[in-house]
Amino acid sequence: AKAVLEALPRVEKVEKISARLVLPYELYARGRLLIEEAKGEIEAEEFGAQVTLRLRLRLDRVEGLDRALQELSAGRVGLAYPG
Repeated sequence: AKAVLEALPRVEKVEKISARLVLPYELYARGRLLIEEAKGEIEAEEFGAQVTLRLRLRLDRVEGLDRALQELSAGRVGLAYPG
């Protein structure tokens, strides 16, 4: 049994949250890059008057991504949290 457990891959357990981000089209590509840099996972994209992204993000990366999005958009966009 011990050998089986040692053979299993180990995964770091980290707390993640769901968030929503609404971006104008001109910020979409750069916003996606910022999410990727923060190791976020885009779960869904909706294209309407603006782009709405649903994502999962490590809790310890939220503040940095939100700050980067604020800087990118001159304060016009930021993360929203369902709940």
